[in-house]
Amino acid sequence: MQCTMTRAEEWTCEVEIEWRYDNQHNELDPVNVKRTAFSPILFDKSHVELWIRRAQAAVLAPHRSWDDFTRMTPEQMKAAAKGDIDTLHFHATPSMLPSATLRRRN
Repeated sequence: MQCTMTRAEEWTCEVEIEWRYDNQHNELDPVNVKRTAFSPILFDKSHVELWIRRAQAAVLAPHRSWDDFTRMTPEQMKAAAKGDIDTLHFHATPSMLPSATLRRRN
């Protein structure tokens, strides 16, 4: 998971998925790595956790279309997850904070 924060007057958040593996679990050539906007731009902080969970479930279930997860409830996601190590990107624009990028790799 990667979290990037940038200065802004209004708080927003967007969750993206960076696809580093194909459906057969083979690592992609860096040129073929794709980043997909997963969530809409979020303005309500209470919506962030659900969108991160949806993105995590999409990454863990590469056999399903990631778009399926954008409409799932937490209960539906529990049955779907199992899989890879693609990267989630979490972009937040908190007001009054300096720009920063945090990375955690397992």
